This record gives sequence, structure tokens and C-alpha cells, in this order.
Amino acid sequence: MSDPQQEQQEREMQPDEVWAVLRSVRAGMAKETVLQVAENRCPEFLMICVMHRDWDAHALEALALALSLNSMLEELKFWGGALPIRPFTALLRAIRTHRSLKKLAFIQCNIDTARAEAMAHMLGHNSTLTHLRIDRNSSIRDEGATAIAAALQESGKRGSSALVCLSLEDCSIGEAGEAALTDVQQHSTILSHLSINSSPRTRAAALALQRDQGSRVLAMKYM
Repeated sequence: MSDPQQEQQEREMQPDEVWAVLRSVRAGMAKETVLQVAENRCPEFLMICVMHRDWDAHALEALALALSLNSMLEELKFWGGALPIRPFTALLRAIRTHRSLKKLAFIQCNIDTARAEAMAHMLGHNSTLTHLRIDRNSSIRDEGATAIAAALQESGKRGSSALVCLSLEDCSIGEAGEAALTDVQQHSTILSHLSINSSPRTRAAALALQRDQGSRVLAMKYM
């Protein structure tokens, strides 16, 4: 049986409906930011402190709608708070098709395996992001890392990925996740910078990769 709420969420909203949601955000910093993004009055770089009281779930979902109207934002950073799953997936849907966004970061946002898998789906269908940082999300683990690696591998085969730099510092990634990410980097003609907490076992392979690739850089931090 279909979920009416999900159907409503996925249905394309009419412009008047979109603006009604944007204007319904509680007055404060979040509402002003949402309107600036929607009206293309925002700076090219935007940082969202998720723990700020203005950024409740409704404001974050409104931000996702605002992103669908935006055409000038180039860098977006979220940090310091858990992102509820519904606004998080709404944000990823908007980011997936955003045409100017090149740098994205989720720092210490309690990204778990399920959210990492949702992010992998976004990466598999995005062709503009060049930099992605998802550092200090200790619940990503191997499952999330391998999902991201698989998405990048598939988009690389299609020639649709633009990702140059990927950072997953302090994400509790083990050898399986490290191996999957390193393999993607090794076979990619685009992804030149990979930063992860690597085990000693992976270090030799990484150094060998650096030698083989010559001028290409593999930036890794070892435990």
C-alpha cells in the first residue's frame, strides 16, 4: 500500500504551494536564509549550524524547496547537529539536481549508514559536485562507505561524476570500507583526493598508488 505522506512529498508542488511553505517558516535567521536562497539573494557560500534552534525540521525542509529554486549557490556546509531523516532526504533530492552547487559538507551531523546510503544515491545521479566532506560522522561505518564507493564507481563508468575530492575523516570506517573507496579512487580519472582514517594495512597500498599515479595526489590521514 502506498504511503499518502510519501506521495504528497514526492508530488511536484505548484509555485504558490512552494512559496506558502517558504513563508511559513518561523520568523528568524532560518526564515531569512530560506528566502534569500529561494530568491537568489544568498552568498555563493552558505553555512548552516544545524543545532541552532531556528533550524527545526520544517525549516530544513523549506530550505530543500528553496534550493530547488536557487541557481547561484556554489558551496553549502551543514555542521554540528543531527539532521532528521525526512528533511535530510529532501535536501539530497534538491542537491542531486542543483546546477551550480560544487562543494558540499556535512560535518558532525550524525550521518548514519542509512543516511550515507541516501547520500550515495544522490551522488550516483549528480554531475556537478566536485568536493564532498562528511567528516566526524562515526555511524557511517563500512556499510555507508561501500555504498558511497559503489555509487561513485557506477557514475564513473557513465562518465557523469565530477567529484574530485572526498573526505570521510572520523567515520568509523574499517578495512572493507577503506578498500572499496581506495579501489574507486585508483580506477577513477576524476577523483584525485581521498581523505579517510586509514588502517596501517591500507597504507602500503595507498603509497604504491601514489607512486603509480605520479602527479595525482592521494591525500590520506593514517591512524
